[in-house]
Order: sequence, then C-alpha cells, then structure tokens
Amino acid sequence: LVLHILTKKLAAHLRHYLQAVLPKREVTKMGKPAIMVSSVTNALRGQKLLASHGIRSEILRSSGKGERRGCGYSLAVAREQLEKTRELLVRNGIKVVGTSEG
Repeated sequence: LVLHILTKKLAAHLRHYLQAVLPKREVTKMGKPAIMVSSVTNALRGQKLLASHGIRSEILRSSGKGERRGCGYSLAVAREQLEKTRELLVRNGIKVVGTSEG
C-alpha cells in the first residue's frame, strides 16, 4: 500500500515536471511523424520501450485544445520507424490515440 501511494505521488510530480519542462508545440511543426498516446505515463513507457529496441523518440506535448488526444502527448520518431513504432506500442499495451504524419 505504501509503495502504491509513493508511486502515485511520484507520477504526479513527474507529470507536473514534464508540463513545466516540455514546450507546448504542435507535433506537425516538428517535421517528424508522431504517434499520439493516451497519457504522459504511456509516453514515458513508450519512449523506454522504443529505446530498448534502438528507436529514438522525443516526447512532445500537443497544444491543440478540444481534440480527442488523451492528455495531449506524442512520441515523435523518424519517418521510416513509424509503422514499427506503432506496432511495438500496441503490442506492449500502450494505448495509441492517433498518428500525425508530420
């Protein structure tokens, strides 16, 4: 129970930190395709998963309001890695909300 409470507090602090640190920018302005995920937690899990498979990614916050994009986080990847990335995320239980071609 204590570990569960500490984990929730850590996740809340991490979300707050990322909101302050990550710039608000549209994913499509990056010029890279991006995969939109349902939460910052899934973005972090996805980035770790992709790194373990040798795929570089960048977590971005979407500034679009009123769109159905979960909490507005995406993983930007190289264009040639887009399909492999999407498959890896889905296969490992990370909810993909959509894709931006950049």
